[in-house]
Amino acid sequence: MRDNGLYHRYHRKYVKTTGSEHQLSCVGNLLDRRFNDFGINEAWCGDITYIPTKEGGLYLASVIDLGTRRLVGYSFGSRMTQSLVVEALQKAYDNELPEQGCLFHSDRGSQYCSQTFQAMLQEYGFCCSMNRRAQCWDNAAAESFWATLKRETLPVTQCFNFRAEA
Repeated sequence: MRDNGLYHRYHRKYVKTTGSEHQLSCVGNLLDRRFNDFGINEAWCGDITYIPTKEGGLYLASVIDLGTRRLVGYSFGSRMTQSLVVEALQKAYDNELPEQGCLFHSDRGSQYCSQTFQAMLQEYGFCCSMNRRAQCWDNAAAESFWATLKRETLPVTQCFNFRAEA
């Protein structure tokens, strides 16, 4: 690889995006790391990641179908707000129209615990599931998606010049 000018990309510094120190109610972990036990639109997972840009931070919320590992909804924003995850879920729902009882798994971040997001899950008939405290492996499918996305799309400098470029 060295002879051909190919080098390993080093991982950039971890940026914490889950703020689970809040007074909002959380639910139990119904997924229980059974990532391969579901068909199309039977279980989704959601997460937020940070994408570095020279203009400042950019957050990306995703919704992934665990049956296909396909990205079914996403949303970008300069701030990590509940509207970021609401918009990602809305896009996913409009694209896929899952049946009642689809499992939606996420971390315990305040965006996912918010009344607005929880009401939307109820309105669409989702069963809510959340990571156990301090267990990032409970949402490994989303974390794996982020690792692949960043490894394949981030520039060599590990930072985009503009948010629009990202």
